[in-house]
Amino acid sequence: MNNKNNELIESDNLVQGKGYNKSSYSLDTSQYDIDIREIILLIIRRKKIVFAVIFFCAAAMFVFLSLQTPLYTATSVIHVNSTPNNIVDFEAVVSGAPHDEAAIQSEIDILKSRYLASRVIEKLHLTNDPEFNSSAGEKAFGWLSNEVSTENKPKEDIERNKRIALTRTINSFLGRISIHRESRSYTIKIKFTSSSPEKAALIANTITEEYLISQLSSKFEATKRANDWLNKKLNELQKKVHQSEMAVQMFKEQNDLIETSGMTISDQQLSELNTHLILASTELAHVRARLESSKSSIASSPEVLGSSLIQSLRGQESEVLRKKSDLTSRYGPRHPKMINVNAELRDLRNNINVEIAKIKSGLEKEVEIAQAREDSLKKSLMKAQGKVGETTKSRVQLEELTREMNANRSLYESFLVRSKETSQNIDLDQSHAKVISEAEIPLSSSYPKKKLSLALTIIFGTGLGVFLVFILEYLDNVFKNYTQLEDTTSVAAIGMVPELKENPDFVKYVSSNLSSFFVESLRSILTAAHFSNPDDIPKTILITSSVPSEGKTTLAVTMASVAAKSGKEVLLVDCDMKKPNVAKYFSNKDVKYCIGDYLTGKANEKEVINIDKSSGLHYICSHSNTANSQNLLLSIKMKDFISDMSNKYDLVIIDSPPLMAVSDSLIIARLVDAVLFTVRWNKTPRPVVKTNINQLKTKDIWLAGTILTYVDLEKYSKGGYGNESYYYKNYQDTYTE
Repeated sequence: MNNKNNELIESDNLVQGKGYNKSSYSLDTSQYDIDIREIILLIIRRKKIVFAVIFFCAAAMFVFLSLQTPLYTATSVIHVNSTPNNIVDFEAVVSGAPHDEAAIQSEIDILKSRYLASRVIEKLHLTNDPEFNSSAGEKAFGWLSNEVSTENKPKEDIERNKRIALTRTINSFLGRISIHRESRSYTIKIKFTSSSPEKAALIANTITEEYLISQLSSKFEATKRANDWLNKKLNELQKKVHQSEMAVQMFKEQNDLIETSGMTISDQQLSELNTHLILASTELAHVRARLESSKSSIASSPEVLGSSLIQSLRGQESEVLRKKSDLTSRYGPRHPKMINVNAELRDLRNNINVEIAKIKSGLEKEVEIAQAREDSLKKSLMKAQGKVGETTKSRVQLEELTREMNANRSLYESFLVRSKETSQNIDLDQSHAKVISEAEIPLSSSYPKKKLSLALTIIFGTGLGVFLVFILEYLDNVFKNYTQLEDTTSVAAIGMVPELKENPDFVKYVSSNLSSFFVESLRSILTAAHFSNPDDIPKTILITSSVPSEGKTTLAVTMASVAAKSGKEVLLVDCDMKKPNVAKYFSNKDVKYCIGDYLTGKANEKEVINIDKSSGLHYICSHSNTANSQNLLLSIKMKDFISDMSNKYDLVIIDSPPLMAVSDSLIIARLVDAVLFTVRWNKTPRPVVKTNINQLKTKDIWLAGTILTYVDLEKYSKGGYGNESYYYKNYQDTYTE
């Protein structure tokens, strides 16, 4: 059978579920989406790397946390009063409690101020604490030399050093304080962090205490300043009042305007008449308004609504209406009880109308009386006004003097009241903030947060480990499953050969373990190779690889043995004339004649063919380092030999040298029906395999498929490299080893 003479027809040949074209050797592949299952299996396969990264990150974080000095945070809480609690109303002098966002923020700024920090530092002597002032630690070790040097320093330098130490301490102090407000409430939390839990609680409480004291001090000082100013102003106003009173008295004496109760008699009469007239006019307007209101709706007027008699009659009316409602549901309108109740209702309403009419008549009489009184007062007022016309000018001047006197007196009295309030406020002022929770000694450190840090480190380590797994997987250029092999070579992967943990006598192993997974994988490969080209079933098969130690000879021997055990006439030919290995599998290392002898005419066909009694397999060996091996393989006799053997045997399997070593395999491949290409699982580099596959394609050689060899089924199944791993993992008991 000559592949060159056969016209290749493009067809959808199915080899293990994949479609291939012989002329182009291209796979009918499709674009794959992200497979979550494959990602999970990838992580499981390389879980040791992930765990190692997690362990390394966790260990590094543990060491880091162990080297950190633990810090403790104490919290005190104050509440700023939303409403002032002043005993006297003196908000003009002393500010009350804050009412808006800006005021609350101002209180927070005060708590964060350097002024308040300096007060706390001074009270607790923190400038001598090495935690806040690093130079204090140096002084602690060299106090004697510092004392001597201080005596020799100028006073200005000493003061300057103190200011520098205070500034350094304040900066460190403010870096450890945290002030924040709870949302929109009037509650402010004061947090302070220190290496000592007792010190943290003490400083937090001291900050609160000094804040409250500073608020009271500022209010006291403001009140005192206001009181001093008021006292000075009172003395001035008192003199002005005295002067204005003396001027009024002298003017009265000079103009005979002696007053009784501050007014002349005529003025008193005029004032009283005027007052009475105003009251009478007001009363008249009020009565008229009531009358007009009663005309529009007398029933709803205050007089009617306020009449106890009418209210009593209306109550009786409501009771009769309720009674009528009950009777209506049981009797007709002509029933005696209904007639009585209607009569009773009419009487009540008539009585109500009579009372309303009386009230209306009374209002009209009140209007007449008020009108008469107003007219009388107007006449009296006109007479009184005529008497005071002569003293108008004097009275105008007197009124001016009196107004000035009253103004001075009113101002003096106002300041006097404020002065009294201020004096009382000095003793009664309270802070508008109060402590609602004092800082307690913290039981656990706030830094470092070991549990959170370790948890985040584990999460980070997991992410880093997974990322590293993807990087390693991307850099990994070996084959681990069918998909990788097919995607790289565009050739069908038709099977895999499992790795046997021990290196047995493969020929005997196959004969005695016909139901094993190893033998079944060989049967699967034979079947796939048989149907790789249904139009022209291959009878001569070449097995090759890229590099040595990829299991091609083992595959050739065991596959030929399996085929022979199935009852076929099988011939195995070792065409590796550089490093042959077929003879080793049959314990026939000292072969007299080999394939080279047949091709050179030194031996005939019967002399070179050996028979394995256990399997019935016929095989031909080869000598190592055969000279001119390529010439022998290119000979017409080699071509005729393969043709004759394909006619005599059901299957001829040829073991050839690796493609990367010599070109012998390329020569033989053009003489056979199909080529099987072996790839060692998890070892052979992808570029090497791809190069050799392309080399075969360019020679128009029929590739029946590729085969993964030395597959570690345990790792393969745990790693979930493909559907075969699932089958082996779950159904391995089907096979007997």
